Amino acid sequence: MTPPDPPVTLDSMRVGFDIGPITHARSGVGNYCLHLLKALLEIEGLDVTGFAAQARSLDLKAIGRRLPHRRLPIPTRAMYKVWSTFGAPSVDSLLGGVDLYHATNYFLPPVRRAKRVLTIHDITFKKHPELCSPKIVGPFSSRVEGFAREADAVIADSESTRQDIINLLGIPQERVHTVLLATDASMKPVPIEIARKPYGLNDPYILFVGTIEPRKNVHGLMKAFLRIMDEFPHTLVLVGSYGWYDKDAYESVVELAMDADTVWPASAQAVAESPDSWLSLMHSRIKHLEYVDQKDLPSLYSAADAFVFPSSYEGFGLPILEAMACGCPVITADNSSLPEVAGDAAEYCDANDVDSIANAMRRVLSDPLLREQMRQRGFAQAAKFSWEKTAEKTAAIYRSVCG
Repeated sequence: MTPPDPPVTLDSMRVGFDIGPITHARSGVGNYCLHLLKALLEIEGLDVTGFAAQARSLDLKAIGRRLPHRRLPIPTRAMYKVWSTFGAPSVDSLLGGVDLYHATNYFLPPVRRAKRVLTIHDITFKKHPELCSPKIVGPFSSRVEGFAREADAVIADSESTRQDIINLLGIPQERVHTVLLATDASMKPVPIEIARKPYGLNDPYILFVGTIEPRKNVHGLMKAFLRIMDEFPHTLVLVGSYGWYDKDAYESVVELAMDADTVWPASAQAVAESPDSWLSLMHSRIKHLEYVDQKDLPSLYSAADAFVFPSSYEGFGLPILEAMACGCPVITADNSSLPEVAGDAAEYCDANDVDSIANAMRRVLSDPLLREQMRQRGFAQAAKFSWEKTAEKTAAIYRSVCG
């Protein structure tokens, strides 16, 4: 007979942690894993071992200290298929035995004995399937719902996401926990004369940071910008890689620019009189930076007159806090988790209303006093969040699960 496992306390807890998303080209989930892991490693007595099924190299130097880990150099999706088909190998066996495994990126691997905690960052696939790739909506939706039911505890990035998980996935509320995210210490103001140098942005600009995909509502932002561009000298700077649908999002500016219904009458007249000149102006006033080094983001935030984040749905919305921590006034949508994150420090708009987005930008860009008030409120709002708090709450969930 197999002897029972010894009781687990936080001082002796062995935790497996999915580090697969911590690559050199990290997404939001990768940054979540990195900063949570760094803070967890500071908790005395918590013995963390990383695991990754990842063909790409990991950026473990970013952790800042040695991390015991095991990496299987195979594509993540291939490992998911093996696990889904055979229910093996168990991830705790691959790690030599752990008390708990934290699945940080939606997929819950099989275990032999370990308890399992699952982080679900958002459930766009369930709440707004029209904003997701069809490749994700069907299989991903059913899988994640099953994983959430199997997990011993589920972590949500916001109370908004927690309620979505409870209501749309049918998970008992006592098993779903809100653990808010934070910005890292590098997100702080940079003097403007230094901030604008890396990317040659000498003119005033409005900033967006995020994946270029339907959920982020970049088309709505561009349409709103076209409505105010005659009134302000600003450039719209889009920072982020293309997502599943919007490969041609930047190029669609061409169609928007030639659509007289999209712009104000004066601009429409310019389109009619000189289409080529107008098109050239468009490409000079809307810039897309597909890749920006993480270390340059504080500079881009600091030098912007406003950060605009009109998403249709977010599980948290980390760029909002990043912008606030760098002293950039934030304009965001009044849906999902965004008010929860931005508090009273942001100017709000309706993501479904182009005029609402345009008017919010007008209010902020035309009022220096308002921008300064938003800067100060933003600093205070960002200071309410920390990765230390995130790690402490996460560790408390580990403790409750392991008894």
